[in-house]
Amino acid sequence: MFVIRTAGSGDVPAILRLLQGAGVRQDGVDKHPEHFWVLEEIGDPPRIAGTLGMEIYGRAGLLRSFVVERERWNPQVGVKFFLLALSAARERGIDELYLAAPGFLPLFEAIGFSEVDDAELPEPIRGSEHLREAAGSGETRLMRCRLSQVLSGDEGATSVPREHGNGDEFPGGGGP
Repeated sequence: MFVIRTAGSGDVPAILRLLQGAGVRQDGVDKHPEHFWVLEEIGDPPRIAGTLGMEIYGRAGLLRSFVVERERWNPQVGVKFFLLALSAARERGIDELYLAAPGFLPLFEAIGFSEVDDAELPEPIRGSEHLREAAGSGETRLMRCRLSQVLSGDEGATSVPREHGNGDEFPGGGGP
């Protein structure tokens, strides 16, 4: 069983461990742990097995650092984690989410992200150090998700279940 919840300052060491292990940027975690969500495996003691962060720029957000331990990854857990983070972002007043993804990642398109040109990025996001580093690391796709279209439940939109909100449990675990 897993719990998805907003990170707190006590989670920073575990988040940094995950990010370092995945070889992704670690800066800013200690300054804004509340901008990260954690995937916590229930146990004694509980263990943080994943994280997803977001830089906030007004009503826009830039997703970063989507990491789940390899041995805990499975599609159900990964997709549920990602969708609940989108829902939590919407609840925080975020209208549009952006991300920089290497290569072709159909998961993001299936969720509702679409490719955008650099010129379509809001100026604050274009200036993000995280985005500049990601774009400079090779073939990177810039993607945007309009949360009102994805999370609204309108016809053709992806509906995110509300029963697994911040701190709720759901089954999963085990790698391929």
